[in-house]
Amino acid sequence: MKIYKNVPEQFHSQFMDTINTIEEKQEKKYHRYGTKRMILLVAVLVLVLSTITVSAAYIFKWNQAALNWLGVSEELAEQLNQEGIAKQEHVAVSAAGVEISAIQSVMTDDYCYVLLSVSAPDQVPLDEVLFRETYVESDVGIESCVVNHALYDTEDNGHLWEALLYIDDAVDYSGADVVIVLQDLERGDWRAEGDETLVIYETLVEGEWRIPLTLPSESEILEINQERTMQIGHHEVNIKKTEVTPFQIRLYGDEEELKHAIHYVIQWVSGIVYQDGTFIEEDTGITVRNGRSNQDTGEYYIALDWPTAIDIRQYADMVLKESEDMSVPRTWSEDELNQMDILQDRCGHKILFDGTKIILWDEKCEVGIDIVDLVELGYDVNSGDLILLGPGGLAETGYDENDGNIVEVGPGGRLIQAFINGEKHYYDVMY
Repeated sequence: MKIYKNVPEQFHSQFMDTINTIEEKQEKKYHRYGTKRMILLVAVLVLVLSTITVSAAYIFKWNQAALNWLGVSEELAEQLNQEGIAKQEHVAVSAAGVEISAIQSVMTDDYCYVLLSVSAPDQVPLDEVLFRETYVESDVGIESCVVNHALYDTEDNGHLWEALLYIDDAVDYSGADVVIVLQDLERGDWRAEGDETLVIYETLVEGEWRIPLTLPSESEILEINQERTMQIGHHEVNIKKTEVTPFQIRLYGDEEELKHAIHYVIQWVSGIVYQDGTFIEEDTGITVRNGRSNQDTGEYYIALDWPTAIDIRQYADMVLKESEDMSVPRTWSEDELNQMDILQDRCGHKILFDGTKIILWDEKCEVGIDIVDLVELGYDVNSGDLILLGPGGLAETGYDENDGNIVEVGPGGRLIQAFINGEKHYYDVMY
């Protein structure tokens, strides 16, 4: 693939020669050209215009909300434009006084990101509403999508929305035609009914918006065919090969080994290093996908979704934390373990809570590590108002920071967010 980082020199020279020629002939008489010469002139003009069109597509500017959501620098954004992984959209549809425009789209490994702009009459509070129904029509198997307010809307007025079209990593969707279908804008009202919290929905705008799009290209894959041993926590894992895309790192190896160590990966990854020695720290936000088999080769791998987009042309290696930076593995008695709350139980690992600490327990090796100490975050064990939620819990409730001390825990024992004494300590937006 030929990629231009800037406007090609050949095009620039050709363009300037054309301008100079026009200026020189402004004072001259017109000439009648023969058919052959006229065909040649038309061909040159088509070439110039097509080059202008391609170059313009390469240099469109990303919206800040998209840069933030995907963790893309402006330099890498330009590269993704050139490769066709990101593209500018020019689609607008209207219904019931509400106009929705597609601004840009970006293809990742797990979903296609589409940034939308929504405008509505003043009486419709866009920052308080959601679409009742969202789905995708396509001939390539894409059916589901999630549409929500842009978390990084710099104006914070509800006008920017993000659609995530979930894809199958075994299918090439480059250039596929799809239609995003959105129906009815409604507002939810949280109400307490006895011990339950219910959501009562009110439809504010009835309508259907159908947004046709052609999907961007999928990214190239950097494949590193080099076996090595990685010390992940107290596990020694043999990595057979590594694949890197702008949004993901895939570690290939033995299925049982990888499944057993998967929970520890996000605790031990420190970041990546580029070929020039630049270190990109990633202390938070890395998400480990469940292991899967490569559809073409049958090889097993785990995928790490990277919160800061990677320049695969400069990638050198993934960096793990030193042992002294991590909690020391220790043991608990069976009675102590039985008294702890189980937040998650998967692949031979349990996420436990002992009243003040969140613990990652390895049943096979019979050791565990402390992940989060709530007392260190300011939690008073005597206050008795702690709301502890497992993976995905807080997103489905009506609680907020004013309801007391709330802690949400994700895969691998990661602290998703914690409101301790009204102070937000951490929020992992990529979860």
